[in-house]
Amino acid sequence: MTTGNVFSTSFPEKATLTTAEVNNVFVNFVAVKVGDVNDNAVVNLTGTPEERSGKTFSFNVAEANYTAGETVKVTMNAASFSNINGYQFTTNFDNQRLEFVGFEAGKLNVNDDNFGFTMLENGKITTSWSNPTAVSVNDNEGLFTLVFKARSNGTVSESVYATSEVTNAQAYNAAGETMNVGLNFIGKDGVKVQGFALYQNQPNPWGTETLIGFNLPESMKAKVSIYDVTGKVLKVVERTFNKGYNSVTLNKGELPATGVMYYQLDAADFSAAKKMIILE
Repeated sequence: MTTGNVFSTSFPEKATLTTAEVNNVFVNFVAVKVGDVNDNAVVNLTGTPEERSGKTFSFNVAEANYTAGETVKVTMNAASFSNINGYQFTTNFDNQRLEFVGFEAGKLNVNDDNFGFTMLENGKITTSWSNPTAVSVNDNEGLFTLVFKARSNGTVSESVYATSEVTNAQAYNAAGETMNVGLNFIGKDGVKVQGFALYQNQPNPWGTETLIGFNLPESMKAKVSIYDVTGKVLKVVERTFNKGYNSVTLNKGELPATGVMYYQLDAADFSAAKKMIILE
């Protein structure tokens, strides 16, 4: 068996055939798992994910206000990006406030292969990057940038966030540690923005199921309430949630009404509410 760096030699990943060749040419492909830097990825959906180190691999993102019609550039800046072999996560964005336009490469020189854009209508972009040799980048250097056009006014921290909704959010370093992934929003004064946030439900409007996402600065008790336009409370989800991103899934059968409704997050001294629409 030959050993060595499997990334050192290129191999064909596609074949182009003319119409005349389709019935006369056979092309063989071998399935190769890529992007799994520690060989622990579960691909059959029946295994148990590996234990994580408890550490968080973070990107620093500049907090900013934006207005309708403006180009909004969300740069993922390095934050303790030391001896990293790879990462993956889902970037959620509020598609009622932002329209995805494209991306720009930075220190990581990412390309189309590093992103998945099939769920843009649901406000989701999958992201992954890996390298066989661990990479280090100086703090606050731009790794890559997501570019949006603002559909309405808003703030970056309320509109973009990292989750495990499609691609499991995790990163790996040269020590073999598996880490969580998160975004730090940094204000103009260089101070980290308070970690409370309530996000727009996705999808919205919705007919069968929707997901309400929110962020907490630490593990704590929180309450998500659903109520109609008269203020009548229809459903309450109350428990201790984790630090960082959390979500609550709603099914249409749980709510005895359709049309315009509201949902509210209450945690510590933070309270915020947003509107959603349930289709008949």
